[in-house]
Amino acid sequence: MTLEYGRVGFHWFAVGILGVFAQVAFAETSDVETALVRMAPALREVTHEEVVSALTEIEAEHGLDPLLVLSVAYHESRLRARARGPSGALGWMQVRPFVAEDVARRRGIPWRGPASLYDPVTNLRIGAAYLAELFRDFGEQQLALAAYNMGPTALRRLLRQGRRPRGRYAQSVLAIYAAIAGAGELPDEKPR
Repeated sequence: MTLEYGRVGFHWFAVGILGVFAQVAFAETSDVETALVRMAPALREVTHEEVVSALTEIEAEHGLDPLLVLSVAYHESRLRARARGPSGALGWMQVRPFVAEDVARRRGIPWRGPASLYDPVTNLRIGAAYLAELFRDFGEQQLALAAYNMGPTALRRLLRQGRRPRGRYAQSVLAIYAAIAGAGELPDEKPR
């Protein structure tokens, strides 16, 4: 199943692994802000308005649903700006600095070194640009999310071996998406 992304008013997506089908409109700004306040009631580094503005720009530029981007960020870091992963990934979207520098350079996003990734807005812009590239490269939701999680090179190697990713990452991200889009309970699990 694939998540279609683009600058259309409505799109269909299948929460593939969950087996749930739903029609979802790109989120209204108020829906995004409501979800953000639920997910991170108190932000220290930026305001909710700055994040909503960045997500609106991301939607316009890349055609990504803001709630999907928030779902990835929530899964990756629980929206902790200073999050640091075991592989050196940083910030909300848990982007590795060498990837971030490359994406920032190609996309014209200001880059002041790895510390840039601790700014939630910069991190969202870089992470979303990278995610949009993976959607274009892999063409389907599960593969794009798997590539975001494991890296495109590792995913291509797996696919060349005739194997597919397990889908746990996509399942987790889409469970968060379903929860925030439907105002359900956010998963309790800790970020990886």
